[in-house]
Amino acid sequence: MNVTNIGALFGGESGLVRQILGLLRKRRIAAYVAIAPTAGSAWALSRYVAGCHSTGAPGYSRQALESHHGPTLIRVGKESCGIVASHAQVCELVQSLPIASLRLTPETQDLLVRLGVRQVGEVLELPREELAQRISPELVIRAEELLGNRAEQADWLKPATVFRADRILANPLNHQQHLLRVLMELLEQVVISMVPQNRGILSLVCHMENAQGEEYQLPVGLFRPTLDIDHLASVLQLQLSTGHAVCEVIEVSLEVTRHALLEQKQMVLPGMEDGDYKPSEHPRELLSRMVDRLSSRLGSDRVLKARRRARAAPEAAFDLIPLAPHQVPEFKGKGRGAKNSGANSGNRTGTSSRNSNSSLAQTLHASVRPLWLWSEPTPLNVEVSGPGKPPIRFYYQGNWYEVARYWGPERIETGWWYGRVDRREYYRLETTRGGRFWVYRQIPRQQWMLQGVF
Repeated sequence: MNVTNIGALFGGESGLVRQILGLLRKRRIAAYVAIAPTAGSAWALSRYVAGCHSTGAPGYSRQALESHHGPTLIRVGKESCGIVASHAQVCELVQSLPIASLRLTPETQDLLVRLGVRQVGEVLELPREELAQRISPELVIRAEELLGNRAEQADWLKPATVFRADRILANPLNHQQHLLRVLMELLEQVVISMVPQNRGILSLVCHMENAQGEEYQLPVGLFRPTLDIDHLASVLQLQLSTGHAVCEVIEVSLEVTRHALLEQKQMVLPGMEDGDYKPSEHPRELLSRMVDRLSSRLGSDRVLKARRRARAAPEAAFDLIPLAPHQVPEFKGKGRGAKNSGANSGNRTGTSSRNSNSSLAQTLHASVRPLWLWSEPTPLNVEVSGPGKPPIRFYYQGNWYEVARYWGPERIETGWWYGRVDRREYYRLETTRGGRFWVYRQIPRQQWMLQGVF
């Protein structure tokens, strides 16, 4: 932190250090603070002088600290300590500091230790040119930065850019169309500020205040980052129409709460301007607009997508999460059925022989999982030809169905760490009517359950 010429505001630099340590102590944070001419010397003194003085560890010149012309030590409590040192005092104090105070790489420190060099004073006594050639140029640079003989390039932390636009109105607004016009102007200001950084809006908040001092907020979450003013305005309009009526608005502001890099788009090639290709009607753009509108109209908690989970039981192999403002899912054309991670499974048919050595480690085709999967399996009344055999017919929704073909069994076993172990044998059944069902037998209870329909 650069505190040049601000010590007078706190009664001197010692007062500044004392106030910083006091504020941190109120939050139960023990700290070591140093004010010195350079960033390198302040870093070294805070760790190896103030810190060692607080803990009683060696590593600095006690005689220099206790001398009449020594640096100023500030103690706050038993664990926090600060130091204020001038350039001359720094040059004296650093002589006995360990070489770690030079902020060297571990490799350079190890090399110096092997050579018997353990203190900064020993480094400063050696010729600079030989140090750079035989050990590392970094060592010379750090030593000169510590003493202030070389300017240090600091990568200061920069505050995050805030994209915001405000408007204080001369007359209160009571009509939605007038308010929407103001929002359009604010959106233009926000978008113009974001264009140079190639950032798009993922979520924003509209703050409004009426003449009575009441405040309202309209949060907007988007499916994909965008700078399309018309689309943003339409989403805000949906939020206004579904929210509470706001009257006598005297102040409006828009603040972007989440943003991301915009995707690069394919530009139209020369000669294609009048063709059928329209970049604005890309399927992903149309999808994002639809999701934004649905989320604004119904609520983001009602526009959901499925997310796979590492569970063997099919009904627990996915959960539903809001689609916006999360990232766009990849379109891979997979069915709703969830893959399982159970034990080995074999496939065999009742009419023709199939390979029984297939494994669930292989990629499952979408046809082996039902399109409709029940959230809770339904008990099923079946008839079998014998123990361990697949069903020959079953009763479902008031009708008996004859089984024409079957595939299975496919064995799935849930993990013990999720609770009670559940062992199942799944079959895909095809009836004489052409219907296909996904059923399983619980082991060892021999209870048949219907899981889904193809």
